[in-house]
Parts: sequence; structure tokens; C-alpha cells
Amino acid sequence: MHCAHAIAFEAAAALDQYESDLAFLRDGDAQACDFARADAEVRAACSRCMRLPQLCVDAIALLLSHHRLLAELGRPGEARARHAPLARLQSHQRCIARLRRQCRKLFIAPHLQ
Repeated sequence: MHCAHAIAFEAAAALDQYESDLAFLRDGDAQACDFARADAEVRAACSRCMRLPQLCVDAIALLLSHHRLLAELGRPGEARARHAPLARLQSHQRCIARLRRQCRKLFIAPHLQ
């Protein structure tokens, strides 16, 4: 079994990849394969995080945020405009950043002692 700091490092890297792949949401160029890839990536990152109790709450929050974001983006144009997907995306990016920060604290901590 991996030690906690290695799992946290892998999770942080997976979150970085996931966030960079969300660019299609900002560009408005989303294809079905982009949504599928993003879904697989967030699940992979969060499954790593779930192996560490101190990351579980933030990982679940990210999964919920991800599903809310995708549900909102799936609305028809006029309904989507009323619900401001940009605000949802920014909130989602804050969830990613919070979890990544927690991961980095875990993998850096052993090197600070």
C-alpha cells in the first residue's frame, strides 16, 4: 500500500490534469467525449483522495460540485443563461483548489520535518 504522502501527491497531480481538461467548459466547446473524460478524471482523483480520511469530505464536495456543474451545463441555452454557469464553474474551481491544497499539505508535510 502506498504511504499517505504518495497517495496525496498522485491525487494532486490528477486534480491538476482534471482542472486543465476543464478548459472546454470555459471555451464552450464541449463534446460528449470531453464530459466523459472529465467525469473519469474527477472520479480517479477523488478515489485516490478517499483513501485518506482527512481528504474524504473535500473529495465528496468536489464530486457533488462536478455533478452539479455538468447538470447545469446540460440545460438548454435559455435556462442555462439564467443559472449563470460561469459562477458554477468558478465555485467548482474553488472546490478543486481546496482539495489540491489539502493534498499538497499532506505530501509536503513529511519533507518539512
